[in-house]
Amino acid sequence: MASLAPPAFAATDLNGEAISLDKLKGKVVLLDFWATWCGPCRAELPFVKAAYQKFHDQGFEIIGLSFDQSAA
Repeated sequence: MASLAPPAFAATDLNGEAISLDKLKGKVVLLDFWATWCGPCRAELPFVKAAYQKFHDQGFEIIGLSFDQSAA
């Protein structure tokens, strides 16, 4: 059976800290690709936040990857 795992990657969070999937092994991770200019992405945000609040204590994490061109 083929692996469904995403390729390894590293990025920097808004605080300048390194993040990677390797640091989250053993957890369920949602990779959330979004942008401020994407209406459907913004419409889903309350549901994403609710899922995080409900399941975070059980090992659920979210990595949000923005397609915006600037941090502003």
